[in-house]
Amino acid sequence: MVLPLILFISCDSDEETVIISTMIGTFEGTVDLGGELPYNTYAKASENGNLEWDIYLKNDEGQYIERYYWPNLTWEDVSNNPNNWLYGKIESSDLKLLIYTAGAENSGIYTSEVDSMEFPIGWNHHYSVFEFNEDKTSVVTRNVCVPQELQLANDSLCQGWENWELGSQFVSTRVD
Repeated sequence: MVLPLILFISCDSDEETVIISTMIGTFEGTVDLGGELPYNTYAKASENGNLEWDIYLKNDEGQYIERYYWPNLTWEDVSNNPNNWLYGKIESSDLKLLIYTAGAENSGIYTSEVDSMEFPIGWNHHYSVFEFNEDKTSVVTRNVCVPQELQLANDSLCQGWENWELGSQFVSTRVD
């Protein structure tokens, strides 16, 4: 006698779906800060909320003319966080994220190998929009508001935020 073997494969609807953010990854690009040359950028966003951010300009010999480097910032997608100032001000989507990076005093370092300078620098709270292309291989980042002196955003500190699309663009390509 042969008994049929039947396999059942089922999905447990109680399992939590894990969604990895479009933000996770390493990006390299440029930003025009109004000088003669655009600065290079490097950003690495981890799933645990850590962010490494580097903005720099090198000479032909590979020395840093200017480098602004923050190795341990934190980031948060606030697209669905009603407690964040940026929430609801700009429409978000799967490809357009509202990102908040928390301010941190003395969290980075400024370096100029050309001028033999190095000193600690802070990071102000940043409220930004990250717009990814369809295949999520490149991103344009614009700051909506960056209050000075580690202040949290509010409408009076961020007057003119509605013109966020006119600000400097950080244009980056995913490299991992």
